[in-house]
Amino acid sequence: FWAGMVGFWIAYSMRQESGHHDALFQTTAGQILLSMPIDVEQMARTPRAVPDNKVSRVPEKLSFQVWVNGTRPVVRSPAAPLTPLKPDFVDGFANQLHGDEIWRVYSIADAAGKMHVQVGAIRSVIDGEIKGKVVRSLGAASVLLVLLGIAIWWVICWSLHPVVEIEAALKKKDIFDLT
Repeated sequence: FWAGMVGFWIAYSMRQESGHHDALFQTTAGQILLSMPIDVEQMARTPRAVPDNKVSRVPEKLSFQVWVNGTRPVVRSPAAPLTPLKPDFVDGFANQLHGDEIWRVYSIADAAGKMHVQVGAIRSVIDGEIKGKVVRSLGAASVLLVLLGIAIWWVICWSLHPVVEIEAALKKKDIFDLT
C-alpha cells in the first residue's frame, strides 16, 4: 500500500512540476518577446549586436535566445547553445537534442514572424530539480508521519492509563476479595 502511495506521489509531483516548468517557459518567453525593441531587426545588423560566441559550461535553470528572421542571433543567455534551441522555429514546446543533451524548449514568434524567442533548459537539470523537490517532500512527509505516530501512541497511552491503574489494583487483590 505505502509503496503504491509513494509511487503515485512521485508520478503526480513529476507531472505537476513539468507543467510548472512549461508554464515558466511560456511566461518568460512572452516577457522577453514583449521587452524587445521594435527596431531589433535593424539592431541585429550591427556587428556589436552579435552575442558573444563563448558558451558557459555551467548549466542554467533557464536559458534563452532571441533570433531575427531565424538566421541571426540577437541576444542569448550565457549557457544557451550557439545554434537555435528549436531549429524549425515553430511556436510551441519540443524536446530537442543539442550535442549529447536533451533540452526542453518553448519557442514563440512575434506577429510578423520575424523575431523568435526560444526559452529552454537541459532536461537533466529540470529532472534533477524535480527529483530534489520530490525527495524533500517525501522526507517531510516521513517526518510528519513519524510525529503523527508518536502523537497517536502518546494519546493512546494517556487514554488507557486509568484502565492500567485499575488492572494493577485488581492484580493486588486476592482472587476471592470482592470488596
